[in-house]
Amino acid sequence: MDTLCEEIEAFRIGPFSLLHVAAGYTTTTNDFHSTTLRKRQMLIRALVKIIVTCASRYKTLLDSNSTEFTEAIHRMLDDVKSVVSASK
Repeated sequence: MDTLCEEIEAFRIGPFSLLHVAAGYTTTTNDFHSTTLRKRQMLIRALVKIIVTCASRYKTLLDSNSTEFTEAIHRMLDDVKSVVSASK
């Protein structure tokens, strides 16, 4: 059963990981193209829009899972901090 849950989790997170890599939004990105900064900005804007849209559309779900929502925002901010720190 754990294997199935892990496979579902990987499938759910896979597209987001692909978007991160395509935008050069990883801590391991060493080569920067002139469009990397713009791609990163577009990725963050899209992720924020997804979170805001989901929060407004599923308010009852948000009310019952406010801790998970807060943790998701904190993880996103931590990712921003990690990527910016690694880019210096």
